[in-house]
Amino acid sequence: MSFEVAMDALTSDAKRWDTIAGRLETSANDLAGLTLNPKAWTFAGGEAAEAYERFRGIVESYVRGGATETASAAVRLREIRRIYESADEEAKNDLARIWKWK
Repeated sequence: MSFEVAMDALTSDAKRWDTIAGRLETSANDLAGLTLNPKAWTFAGGEAAEAYERFRGIVESYVRGGATETASAAVRLREIRRIYESADEEAKNDLARIWKWK
């Protein structure tokens, strides 16, 4: 794999992680809107309303956490790309300093 192909792959993967993070964030926001008025549970009692809200909140928290982590993965991939590019440029400069091309 050439250097350029590897750098393009890092960029492509970062975009993919960004897309996933966005979808997870949208899902978390949707989950936040799924709260129900406790009166909707009068047929089942207060415990059912509490259990539903607890479960909904846990799922929302996990999905929101997933959005944060996948967004972080995209940031890290971009950082890795910058590090590789910087190291490559530094290596080229070092080589140019010690090797005289005709």
